[in-house]
Amino acid sequence: MIGEAALSCGCSETRVRPRRRVPTIRGMTILGARVERLADGHAGAVLAFELANRAYFARTIPDRGDEYFADFAGRHAALLRYQDEGTDHFHVIVDDAGAVLGRVNIVEIERGRGELGFRIAEPAAGKGLASWAVAEVMRLAAEEYGLTGLTAGTSVDNHGSQAVLRKAGFTETGPAADGIGYEKSLLVFKECQASDLPVLEEWLPRKNHGERFARQDNGTSTFLVAWLGGRPAGTGEVMWGGPKEDEVRAAFPGCPEINGLQVWPGRLQSRGIGRAMITEMERLARERGVQRIGLGVDDTNGRARALYEALGYAGTGFGYLDHYEYTDRAGTRHAVADPCAYLVKPL
Repeated sequence: MIGEAALSCGCSETRVRPRRRVPTIRGMTILGARVERLADGHAGAVLAFELANRAYFARTIPDRGDEYFADFAGRHAALLRYQDEGTDHFHVIVDDAGAVLGRVNIVEIERGRGELGFRIAEPAAGKGLASWAVAEVMRLAAEEYGLTGLTAGTSVDNHGSQAVLRKAGFTETGPAADGIGYEKSLLVFKECQASDLPVLEEWLPRKNHGERFARQDNGTSTFLVAWLGGRPAGTGEVMWGGPKEDEVRAAFPGCPEINGLQVWPGRLQSRGIGRAMITEMERLARERGVQRIGLGVDDTNGRARALYEALGYAGTGFGYLDHYEYTDRAGTRHAVADPCAYLVKPL
């Protein structure tokens, strides 16, 4: 079916909220081709690519229309502005002669998620180029852009693109506006291993990783690490024996607690990582037959409380002091007691 349906997965080229992360693209190649970030010098080759494959792409996705080609220079310049601002990420697949063999873009980025789209030239389709290029851009999405998930869509009869998405680990989400929707999480959740501790300390310093791993090692908790592009992006712990603070444990006996949830570095916050970690911890709890789970929230952290309530956690009216320690950059240990409220969710 690849010969009958263009190997293309549509996404719009629109401007969205700015981000300011500039990526580094490795010199990886396949079949003499490489992925490059869209640049001004690509304009002529991209136009030639679009014109040469216009009829081919129109078999499975809407044609761009004559206006697109008439004002191509202006549109290309606009894409570069959006890219400079960090709102979208555009890439071209070029051969050794500089000809464009395909395009892979991520657009409409919001809260760490973007829409993936790709199109491959007809002569290059069916040779593994799309799968390789999509994998490379997915690597960039996680490692360089800090994205946590991607969506995509294809027409119902575009079996070639559907195969590319499935190979890349996308799962079908059901009917979409113009065909079939797909999604892919770029986050990987794993229980912390001893070999992870030096890496955690490098990327998430002074976060009591050793203490949490020791509790997991003695069977009283699960110390979960969120990995993004091979790097730790967050951690959290499920205390299976009940809440950490004695007074909370007495008030909610036998209620496992999500504790120490953190996302780091700051640029990765507000991208759905914390939400995804909580969802994964709840899944682990359900597997153990847990009926309810709790967590504490600082009285001054209204934003976190709003997230927890949106996930189904309800206030109990129980307040307490959360005691913990941390080490500052100078190596000084500090003891802290924050006033908190306790929230519980039935599972």
